[in-house]
Amino acid sequence: MEWHINEAVNSGASEDQILEALEVAMEMGGGPATVLSRFALKVLN
Repeated sequence: MEWHINEAVNSGASEDQILEALEVAMEMGGGPATVLSRFALKVLN
């Protein structure tokens, strides 16, 4: 996940765009995606 987020940032994605992608992933992935999203937030910080 860290690699994907870093590549998104390097490609010009804003933090808002990354957070929106996480929101969609949580909606589509349910509980497991919600739990794993904390790693993405850690990378963003």
